[in-house]
Amino acid sequence: MQNLGNRLLCIDLQVDAVPGCAPDPSSIFGARQLLTLARRLGWNIAHARRRTQVVIRARNGAQAGLNPLMTEQVFFHDDRSIAGSHGLSDLLQSWRDETVYVAAFDHVALLSCLLACHEHGPKLVLIEDVPPLQTLTDTAAKHDFHGA
Repeated sequence: MQNLGNRLLCIDLQVDAVPGCAPDPSSIFGARQLLTLARRLGWNIAHARRRTQVVIRARNGAQAGLNPLMTEQVFFHDDRSIAGSHGLSDLLQSWRDETVYVAAFDHVALLSCLLACHEHGPKLVLIEDVPPLQTLTDTAAKHDFHGA
């Protein structure tokens, strides 16, 4: 079941998005928590991912838990700007006038998304810190995160 009121755009949530600049472990942990929670709540999730070296997806390692599911849309881009992501602009246009939560490892890609959405796109809310799942057992905290 998908909650159509909540949308999440994951920009370059991958360990090799910026060559020579891997995200710190706490950021990877937070991104995993965010994706797990959004999936449990049935959010509509889309990924903008940078084409990097071919990596075999492993169950273990830093990338585990960050890979898109088969049911989630993925838009690839070749450089640090997401402007070259075929189809992403159409998705952002279809989400216009809505609130979209955004998580990103690369600030340049994030900035390019903000610029792309400035005039005709959705309202973007940057997620900086993701609360641990165990803190969302309180009904009020869950309600706040649901975005109701």
